Amino acid sequence: MIKRCWLIVAALLLIFAGVALAQEGAACEHKLYVRERVESTCTRHGWEIVACEKCTYSRSTNLEIARHDWTFLTEVKSTCTTQGYNKYECKSCHTFMKEELELGKHTYGTWKVVLEPTCTEKGTRVSYCLHCGAKGAASIDKLPHPFDGWTVIREATDRSTGVEERVCSACRLVESRQFYPRGTLHPEMEKNESVQILQAFLIEKGLLNSRIDGDYGKKTQEAVKKYQQLKGYEPTGIAFPQTLVPLFCTSQDKDGTEIMTNTPHVYGDWTIFEQATASAQGLRSHECVFCSYKCEETYDPSGTLRPGMEDSEEVKALQRLLIDKKIISTIADGDYGARTELGVKTFQQMAGLEPTGICYPETMEALKNW
Repeated sequence: MIKRCWLIVAALLLIFAGVALAQEGAACEHKLYVRERVESTCTRHGWEIVACEKCTYSRSTNLEIARHDWTFLTEVKSTCTTQGYNKYECKSCHTFMKEELELGKHTYGTWKVVLEPTCTEKGTRVSYCLHCGAKGAASIDKLPHPFDGWTVIREATDRSTGVEERVCSACRLVESRQFYPRGTLHPEMEKNESVQILQAFLIEKGLLNSRIDGDYGKKTQEAVKKYQQLKGYEPTGIAFPQTLVPLFCTSQDKDGTEIMTNTPHVYGDWTIFEQATASAQGLRSHECVFCSYKCEETYDPSGTLRPGMEDSEEVKALQRLLIDKKIISTIADGDYGARTELGVKTFQQMAGLEPTGICYPETMEALKNW
């Protein structure tokens, strides 16, 4: 009985001591330090015990298990039937690991053609693995068509492409393509001097705003379309011989057909049909000394000033006269623009002349004497 009483008393004392310690720990601002640490290995966890320097508080934490420190031992190569592997050993715990490799490819011997390819069907070839005897098959690409030569189906003209075709002698496949008449300039061609001549011509006509580089690009193509529309041609954007007649000579082919040579015309002297006057244009023409192409055009009498002229001293003199006569109120900049053209028309109406807006010698003389 006495012994049992002592046990009860001891238990109560322990309970009171634990409560006292808990109250002491709750009130303490712990200053922790590592009291004990055992590092992990690749086979067991380590642990760490931290304790408070001020009170009796402490706690224990398990550490993560460490990774194996593998070292390579050997390689067993794969074959086409057996999977190989790499073998490793852990330096710490001496555990072994196998890393499986992919199956190897078959090593085929000489290939034998069992189905010959044609221009319409693929062929087949077979071979056998030198290790396991497995049969392998592979396709053979089709053969190119053995075409005959090109035959013209529709002749090209001076304004359209022609069509030619060829036939496969094995399967009778027909292949056709368009072709340009000789001398045609088109977007697919590389830079060349003939395209430069064409571009200079289009710039002179006010149809192309670009540099002369010999590249038949989109701007040149659009300018050719505009020129073709002005001439009443089909606006294809392709400079067929019909379009190029004003630029290049034609010659006779062996069969008598005219072909474009892409050689610029060389003109002789002008022939005057209508003499220009002080108030109107004249008409003249000249011929190419090689192909006899005749170029006919109107021309201004000497001293004529017209819209579009830029940075001209003669235009500046005209503008000063119009300013002095109170007909326009602008600066004399030498550019024959819309205001100068309107001023010339206004004066021509005042002087009883035809209001063209072009300053012919007659208009200039009347303005000086006004």
